[in-house]
Amino acid sequence: MKVDDVYTENIAEILQCQRERELVTELLTAWVEQGLPSNFDDENVRFRFDRNSGFVFLVNDEGQVAMKNGFIIEEYFTCPECGSAGFADDLIDDDANNCCKAFIASSSQ
Repeated sequence: MKVDDVYTENIAEILQCQRERELVTELLTAWVEQGLPSNFDDENVRFRFDRNSGFVFLVNDEGQVAMKNGFIIEEYFTCPECGSAGFADDLIDDDANNCCKAFIASSSQ
């Protein structure tokens, strides 16, 4: 499967299934009630759906990703060095990847 086939930002396509419709609704409600993460650029924010993982998340032109983590929206990171992905707390708590800690520290500046 090509990368272009993995992701879609076509909201009509995302909303075709009940599960994804509920995820979009939950994410939009959280965005309205809480706002976006503090370091998340709010220019051209859009929904994206990953067909492989089933995740629905927010993206922007800066390549930032935000998802719900429990009841709150948090930035979701992918370490450019080792490829580990997760929320900041998950990556910082991972003792094996010092590169992730450095990446999270540089991303929050």
